[in-house]
Amino acid sequence: MKNRGLIIALITVLSIIAIGIVGVLVMLLKGNFGHIGLKGFGYNVSNELIVEEQFDAVYDEIWVDSDAGNILFQKSKDEKIHVTIYGDEDRTTVEEVGSRLQIKTKAKKCFGICFNVQAAKVEVQVPESFTGKFDLKNRFGDTEVEEFEHVTMDVENNYGNIDILAAKKVNIKEDCGDVKIGEVEDATIKNNLGDIKIDLVTNYVNLKNSCGDIKINEAKIEKDSFIEDNMGSIKIYSLNEVYVDAKTSLGDIKMNTNYRTADVTLKIDNDCGDIKVEN
Repeated sequence: MKNRGLIIALITVLSIIAIGIVGVLVMLLKGNFGHIGLKGFGYNVSNELIVEEQFDAVYDEIWVDSDAGNILFQKSKDEKIHVTIYGDEDRTTVEEVGSRLQIKTKAKKCFGICFNVQAAKVEVQVPESFTGKFDLKNRFGDTEVEEFEHVTMDVENNYGNIDILAAKKVNIKEDCGDVKIGEVEDATIKNNLGDIKIDLVTNYVNLKNSCGDIKINEAKIEKDSFIEDNMGSIKIYSLNEVYVDAKTSLGDIKMNTNYRTADVTLKIDNDCGDIKVEN
């Protein structure tokens, strides 16, 4: 009888876990999971202003490392770099390290179910003429960047969306969240769970997605490029005259024209999902 009771208890626990997993999968399929945000996990974005400083734009790199919070990069109205941070003063540092402006925010440790934990908000305004590098790491929260057409960006998110309006080059690693890029020359993006969307790429792409759709509105590929998806659809709505080497294990392939004698090749692999290219 004791063993029977234990079995019933285990079945109940496993059933609850299974229901939870199904619920998460349903949210993912409906596209709602990526919009839960910080509050959905017990975090509130702080409104306490702790840093308001300005710096001369003499740096080669602006580096941000955030445990939990939102990161926003905007164009400044002058030739200065302005840093505004909301959060915990004791867990925040802003310092100059050589030719790099370094910003770091740490979150309070949280175990189990967390309620009313304060997350930081980092706002950086940079002159449009800046030609250096943005190196951004965000473990939990959204990252947004306005148009910086001359800047190379390395962005790493564990959970949260990435939205960049314009950049010269992007190198992005995303664990869970959507990645949206406006205009970019070179885009190297790896996403484990979420969609990848690019409005315009003008030179090179290397996109890898484990679970999610990949969409490019316009691609002008000038060097051999690669797109790979394990599960999701791949769509390119406008492509220049390149050879497309496409294959899918489960799904359909649709292309208007394929330029087999072109000097540049775009290789597309999909394990499960359709491939559609309009060229």
